[in-house]
Amino acid sequence: MQRRVTPGTGTPDEILLEPAPREWAGMLRASWEAHRHDDERLALRESLGLPTDRPVVMTGHQPVVFHAGVLAKYMAARALASRTGAHAAFLVVDQDETDPGALRVPTLNANDEIGESTLRLLPSPGPGVPAGFVGPGAPRQPDAAALARSPWGFVREGVASIVGALRAHADASSLAAQSALASFDLMRPFTGDASHVLASSLSSTALFERVLARLREDPARFVRLHNDAAAAHPNAGVAMLATDDARGVHEAPLWRVGAREARRRVLSDQLGGVAPLSLAPRALLMTLLVRAGACDLFIHGAGGWEYDRITERLAREWLGVELAPMTLATATLRLPLLSDAPPTEREVADAAWAAHRAAHDPARLDDPAGAAAKRGLLARIAAAPRRSAERAALYREMHALLDRTRGAHSEEITRFRDAAETLRRRHDAAGLANDRTWAFALHPRDALGSLASAIDALFS
Repeated sequence: MQRRVTPGTGTPDEILLEPAPREWAGMLRASWEAHRHDDERLALRESLGLPTDRPVVMTGHQPVVFHAGVLAKYMAARALASRTGAHAAFLVVDQDETDPGALRVPTLNANDEIGESTLRLLPSPGPGVPAGFVGPGAPRQPDAAALARSPWGFVREGVASIVGALRAHADASSLAAQSALASFDLMRPFTGDASHVLASSLSSTALFERVLARLREDPARFVRLHNDAAAAHPNAGVAMLATDDARGVHEAPLWRVGAREARRRVLSDQLGGVAPLSLAPRALLMTLLVRAGACDLFIHGAGGWEYDRITERLAREWLGVELAPMTLATATLRLPLLSDAPPTEREVADAAWAAHRAAHDPARLDDPAGAAAKRGLLARIAAAPRRSAERAALYREMHALLDRTRGAHSEEITRFRDAAETLRRRHDAAGLANDRTWAFALHPRDALGSLASAIDALFS
């Protein structure tokens, strides 16, 4: 289901929910009713701190202050949970390689052209190190020079709110938890309260140990089924797992992790000597675990909506289980950075052509004598025999005329070129201004409220 409105300040350009929101409650209830007495599923939820007496709707993301398109998933989770009595839970993908302390902000230069700068608010985890395995940090004050180039009040307020939220959770269990909890605080007015689950905690569950045992039994079969499923969905962009049948060594869907260490891929011949708590599930296995028992409906964004079809096939063929249903929620919300409409591609192309013509046509420079001389030379060139010395001499005479014209009108030609370059830069800057991936907390609060209300209305 797609909802489009006219783009404007604080107005969502697009909201995409699939299938139609009216179907979500039925999908959630059917999944809950089918498994509400499954002791293994209930034990999994209890171990993750999730309720066992009602349905659970879940969504999740990496531990960063994500953009409004991702926030739409959390808004949809609230809308569904509030109408069904379900519990909303947020999955924190803390075993991923992310940099929660890097915040992109829009800037404005002296020519009123939009650019961007990255503020460093927290220490970097380091190359390859998951944010879930690094301690929290003391938030840094944003770079004053970079922030001074961002004149929009709502952006400055957003940066201040992010710093304050990070500071409030400086005692969190990890850098990932600190960033995630800060994001939850910032979005709570629009998503309500919810519990959260760290993806790394899945490694301590009985379900993970059972899956790990299955992997140890026949890693070659898992890789074959995984790669067949990935090949069947090429648009998902999921990489094949490596396999060496001759050596009997196969890539496992796991990361080996440790405190302040870069995560490492795991091979099947390493599985016997690694403790489960030193392992973390990679993307597909992670969603397989949560959809196999931790929730009754999982809300994906556009990427997960594609790649988790591979997960569904893998769960069916490898484990013989059907996963909880999934839905899609995303939206486009742009920061109101532009004071007027940017030039169109046609306007940019026309200005470039005008600059080109100015250097080759005296008529464009209000030079009637030069224009007449060029027309005369063109007529004589057309009448001269092809490939003749006379025709070549006339060509040289015409280019000499144009060189003299350019010299006499250099300032005018420069104005044409500058005008074309200004339009091109404004057009390119508009592309950055219309980027949908600015952090949600940088948006005006009324814009986020409008997005939440629009999503909620679609469930009514």
